[in-house]
Amino acid sequence: MLTRAAEWLLSAQNPEGGWGGDKAVASSIEETALSVDALAEYIRHFGAAASPAARSAVSQGAARLVNQAQTDAPMTPSPIGLYFAKLWYFEELYPLVFAVSALQKAKNLC
Repeated sequence: MLTRAAEWLLSAQNPEGGWGGDKAVASSIEETALSVDALAEYIRHFGAAASPAARSAVSQGAARLVNQAQTDAPMTPSPIGLYFAKLWYFEELYPLVFAVSALQKAKNLC
């Protein structure tokens, strides 16, 4: 199941290195960070058996997050997921919290 999930994330990565809510959806900081985080955990779990494509995707995604942090001031939150009564929700700290977590995990792979 982990491999199938990682394969889907790899197939959904946008050309600029980020992720959106689905394939070919504009990238957001939150979804890019959560994807980098998940793929970094996948790599940590499988170690050398993890695909080189997953390592490349983490690297590209982390670079995208760093670039966004340097150019998107403040880091603007995007709606993610659905909440009660099918309302879109977002929190002002999600971009920062998710990006820091993802970048830490990506750094730990080095």
